[in-house]
Amino acid sequence: MIFIGIDLAWTPHKETGICVLSQSGEVLTLCADSYSIEDIIRIVTSYHPPLSIGIDAPLIVKNETGAREAERLLMKTKIHGYRQYAFIANRHFLKKTYGEIRGEILLYALKEAYPDLTLHLSKTKTHVIETFPTSITCGLYPEYFPFRYKQKRHVSFDQSLQGLQTLCHCLLSQRGPYALNGCTALKNIDWTNLTRHTKKHIEDQLDALLCAYGLYTLFHDLSTPLLCGVPEDGAIVIPMKEHKNTLDQ
Repeated sequence: MIFIGIDLAWTPHKETGICVLSQSGEVLTLCADSYSIEDIIRIVTSYHPPLSIGIDAPLIVKNETGAREAERLLMKTKIHGYRQYAFIANRHFLKKTYGEIRGEILLYALKEAYPDLTLHLSKTKTHVIETFPTSITCGLYPEYFPFRYKQKRHVSFDQSLQGLQTLCHCLLSQRGPYALNGCTALKNIDWTNLTRHTKKHIEDQLDALLCAYGLYTLFHDLSTPLLCGVPEDGAIVIPMKEHKNTLDQ
């Protein structure tokens, strides 16, 4: 099984992060760029199936307004005691704001490339799920949550930079069956000289890595899936592990 994480940008003009992990936890690809749907499919199909694909974007949006059941369920759920917050997806907002629902377009392209694609987790078949990196950090690293690695209101650049550095440390410090290999670029980051643009570039890559790594832990039974919603109607899957430290100190 190959694990592919995609932090899908809302438009092709923004950076999409892509990460590919081998079954043994080796980072085969970690990148972020302004990819078209065709570019993304080209990268995905360069790897031999079966593939486990996790995407940070709404893939199925049937509601015209309001929230999907997936978001409602996720926001009702506490993961390791923490309330979750999710982007509210509906057709009216997405089309008005971005002109298209890019996750739907990518899902359609994946179905074209893999006619037997399933929306359910599988250990033998190529599948795709929608996931959410912020909740993944809570599910896998509750002892460090919240990371606050995204700059926004009430989170300064310096605070988000510290959160990103902590998240990077968590991903690189796994031990035993949780360990990742081949993250050379992440190990050599000069955290003292990051610009906002460079930080966002690393953030997009780490979000993609989280999407892929979450699937890696599910495949190897290192975590259990929290399923919010019905896959055919739009569901969000979050990996959850036991509340214990699996990092090198």
